[in-house]
Amino acid sequence: MHLKDSLANKDIDPKLSLIDIATDVVEVGFGDFTDNSIIKRKVPALKINKKGNQYIVASVFDLLAAHYGIDRNLNDLNTAKTYDDDCAYTPAWQEKFTGVKKEIVIKIAREFAKNALLTKGKSMVIIGAGVNHYYYTDTIYRSVINMLTMCGCIGQSGGG
Repeated sequence: MHLKDSLANKDIDPKLSLIDIATDVVEVGFGDFTDNSIIKRKVPALKINKKGNQYIVASVFDLLAAHYGIDRNLNDLNTAKTYDDDCAYTPAWQEKFTGVKKEIVIKIAREFAKNALLTKGKSMVIIGAGVNHYYYTDTIYRSVINMLTMCGCIGQSGGG
């Protein structure tokens, strides 16, 4: 697919992450549903000027990685260094809420990601209507969509 800015007549080269070109690192607050607190995590960002105003922008991927607490060498003390860290959204952290052993979560995540890598995104999750009978249906769907997004399966023929 060829992307072009029709107004400026320039090609667009979208970036998944700003981590390699960031001019700044900013702290962003994310809600922690376990105790209604705010977790501050670092996100790579760019400062841009538009019509005399300065804006700070970040990519959606960088925000998602920060929300999940992925250590990206940004000197962030609120991120996990290993899967064993009891830091929000790690396999060890989720175990106390779900009862699913962290080793099982890690195994399934690696298997799904490996299949997505080997098939160039042709990993799929099929969810029936049964999940709609649970109170937090929206978070169940979002978790699956996030996994598919992070593994590059959205928009791939045979993936999604």
